[in-house]
Amino acid sequence: MHPFHLIDTTLRDGEQAPGVCFSLQEQLLIAEKLVALGVREIEVRSPVNDPQQLQDLRVLMHSQPKVDWLVWCRARQEDVDAASAAGATRIHIAFPTSDRQIATLGHTWSKAQQGLADLYQDAVKHFSFVSAGAQDASRTDIDRLENYAVRLQSWGVQRLRIADTLGLLTPRTTQNICQALHTKLPSLALEFHGHNDLGFATANALQALENGAQAASATILGLGERCGNASLEQLLLTLHLNYPEHKQTYHLELLQDLCETVARAAHYTIPPEQPLCGSSAVRHQSGIHIDGLLKDPQSYQPFDPALIGRSSEPQFDMGSLSGRHALSHILEGFGVLNPGIALNALLQIVRKKARTLKRTLSPQEVFEIFQATSATLPKRSERTQGFSGFTHKFNASIT
Repeated sequence: MHPFHLIDTTLRDGEQAPGVCFSLQEQLLIAEKLVALGVREIEVRSPVNDPQQLQDLRVLMHSQPKVDWLVWCRARQEDVDAASAAGATRIHIAFPTSDRQIATLGHTWSKAQQGLADLYQDAVKHFSFVSAGAQDASRTDIDRLENYAVRLQSWGVQRLRIADTLGLLTPRTTQNICQALHTKLPSLALEFHGHNDLGFATANALQALENGAQAASATILGLGERCGNASLEQLLLTLHLNYPEHKQTYHLELLQDLCETVARAAHYTIPPEQPLCGSSAVRHQSGIHIDGLLKDPQSYQPFDPALIGRSSEPQFDMGSLSGRHALSHILEGFGVLNPGIALNALLQIVRKKARTLKRTLSPQEVFEIFQATSATLPKRSERTQGFSGFTHKFNASIT
């Protein structure tokens, strides 16, 4: 894979998620953590017709002078002027390329070309970097996209954003578009911006990077309009694990804290099954999985959780599918090395309890069941054997 970088748009597109509104202090904190992570480019919106946002943007950009700030603008002169007034040196100008969205603006594609030419050519005179957006590219004929790219480059634009505005693309169609544009204009930098309406945003962003795009924009937790955007943290870790020849200076151990920071600021509850940062990402119930993990911590985990700033210690829950290895390990954590009972009998009680409650049981609950039933359970004379792998004392606070 060619060199690439990721653009964070949490403070722009992420804030378009319903109910999300970051205060200036929250924006400053998120930006600080993004820069510490290693993000080189952060996108924000133009503060058009809003004096307070104009002032806030100046403060925000001044707080992190070493990062590349990209100010998102509509294809309107007032947006570009507001970006300039804020002190921006890099802008992105978005305009739809599909007939359906162009019609909502009261334009036709042919009539819009002269105005776009004037806007872009003027912008390149006043900004050090100008990016152009092909909004709704997924519903735009490829010939139109190619011709538009040619004109953009002739106007001095340095990068074209392929925007899957409605999240309609698949990895295959993303590949086709990126390959076609990269083949047509190999000297024009491409960026991919995908929405997650069909659940492919992150996969599409990865596919774009693998097929000619030099950049992809994404948000922390995939926050964004409707179903959100590509997930920055998932892209970072996927690229780290699958492309070791392109290691970049990202401090992945900061990811968990960054995700939790954004979630708090957005008043967003991270789903347990959220990849990487959800609580279930390091929890295990299946007997086969727990048995394997007790012997080799990486046997049923795709990566060491410490890589992204989480504890390396897997979390075990007892449920209807758990087995004797998990039960014995939990009891050992409470100092019960020789329970003196037939573990299978206790296991059946624990499984029945989990089925009745329709959830897993915490280690503390399992221990309490052992205490309440051990006197009535069948005895066994042989000592319960320990298991190789983890030798640490089980932390009873793990749930």
